[in-house]
Amino acid sequence: MKKYTLNPKEALILDNQIEKQLSSYRSRKNKKHKCMYKGCNKSAVNSHTISKKISLTSISENGHLKQFKSKRDYQKQNGKSLSNDTVGLNDATTFKGFCQNHEDLFKNLDNNTTRSSLEEILLQSYRSVCFSLFNTKSTDIYFGNNNIIDNSLTVNKLKELLELDKEQIEISDNKLMELYNEINKNQFHGFDIESKLLESYKSSLEDYINSYNFNAFEIGDEYNFCEENCQIGVLYKKLNNQIPVALLNHHLLKIGEQYTLLLITVIPYVDSTEIYWIFDKNFYKHLSKRWNTITDKLINILNMLESSMMLCENWYVKPAIINDMPKERLEIIEEDIYFINERDLFADYDLSIFDNLRLIFIENEINIDSVSEMNKINKIVQRKDYNYRLNEFNNQISDIFPLKN
Repeated sequence: MKKYTLNPKEALILDNQIEKQLSSYRSRKNKKHKCMYKGCNKSAVNSHTISKKISLTSISENGHLKQFKSKRDYQKQNGKSLSNDTVGLNDATTFKGFCQNHEDLFKNLDNNTTRSSLEEILLQSYRSVCFSLFNTKSTDIYFGNNNIIDNSLTVNKLKELLELDKEQIEISDNKLMELYNEINKNQFHGFDIESKLLESYKSSLEDYINSYNFNAFEIGDEYNFCEENCQIGVLYKKLNNQIPVALLNHHLLKIGEQYTLLLITVIPYVDSTEIYWIFDKNFYKHLSKRWNTITDKLINILNMLESSMMLCENWYVKPAIINDMPKERLEIIEEDIYFINERDLFADYDLSIFDNLRLIFIENEINIDSVSEMNKINKIVQRKDYNYRLNEFNNQISDIFPLKN
C-alpha cells in the first residue's frame, strides 16, 4: 500500500468540513451554549450585540441588511470567495451570549440612543468583547480538544468524501485526524492569541463593572476611559450623522514587540452614530494619538471605518449601499476584502463604500484632500493578477497588522 498525502482539492474538502462544523456550533439553533457572564451557568439565549430595536432597524430595508460572507468556490484556487449576502434582523450581530437574566444588563442600551452613564459605555464595550470572544473562542476550543468537532463523524465523512474505500491507501483514522488538525492549525493559527487577549478584556471589564459605583450623568458626544484599576481603555465618540453600518470588528495589531487587540464597534441610529475603540490601556498613548487625528474630521472617520470593513467581515450595512454601488467597483471590493495582507488599518482604502456621505463631507469640511477623496468614487483602479495576489497572501498571512510609528 502507498502512503497517503492530501492533494490541494482534498485539503479544501477538509477545510470545508471544519467551517461547516464550526458554523453549526455557532448557530442560533445550538442550545448547548451557556451564559458568558462570569459565574453563570444558565443557558444562553440569542443575544443581539447591537440593538435590533433602535439601531439595526434604522439601516434595514424590508427587515434585511447586507453582509459579506465567506462561501465555498471550488473554481477559485483557494476554494472560497467573499460575496455580499442578505441577512435578516434576527441574525445580524446575534450570538449565544447571555442568559435572559443577564440580557437585562443591556436594557438601557437597547432602548435609548443617549448614554446616561459610564456604566453604559462599559457595558456596550463588554458586549462587543463577548461577541468577538464567542466567535474566536469556538475555534480555539476546538484546538483544545473540547469536542466541538465530532471526531468519529468527521473521520467517516472524510473517508466518504475522499473515496478512501476505493483506494488501496494506508491511512488510519488517527492519521486522517492528524491531517485534519494540521489544516485547522494552519488556517486558524492566530485565534489562540486573540482568544487569550479577549478573555483578559472580558474579565477586566466584568471586575470593574461589578466593583464600581456608577453615577448617572449624560456622557455627551465624547468620552475617554482610562483608569488605573481597569486593564481596558475605551475611546467613545457620537456623531450627528448616520453612518449606515453596524460594525463589530477586532484587529490584531503588533505595537513594538507586543501583540494587542483593537476592537472597533459602530452603532448607527436614525440620525446619529456611536463609535467605540476598545483596547488594552497599556497602548492608550499610541491609540489615543491615532484616535485624535482620525476623529478630528468626519472624512477621516469614514476612511477609518472603510479600512476596518476591508480587513474584517463582522459588519452589516444598509442594503442600498451595496445595491447602488457600480458593479465594477463591487467586484473589486469583493475580491479585495479577501486579501487583507495588502492593507493597513490606518491607511485609507482606495475605493469608496459610502459615496453619498463622502460627497457630503467633502462639501462641508475644510483642509481635506478633495481630489483624493473624489478619486475613490470616480477612479478606475487596476489590481494585480488574482493568482499572484493569492500567492502573496499565502506567503504573508499572519493576521498581524503592525502599527507604524
